[in-house]
Amino acid sequence: MKPFTYDQIPIIINKLHNKLEHLEKLKLRISITEENKDELLNVEEASKLLNLSIAIT
Repeated sequence: MKPFTYDQIPIIINKLHNKLEHLEKLKLRISITEENKDELLNVEEASKLLNLSIAIT
């Protein structure tokens, strides 16, 4: 990581906060998945879990 200036500290803290929130959401999603790991997912549930769209052909 390259050095930063005093003026950049609020921007850097904001970026760290956003990354932390993202990690918390991933952790929650994984823990929910592990609780239900014996259950099969349908296509809609899997697409929501993986943040993917469903291609209809």
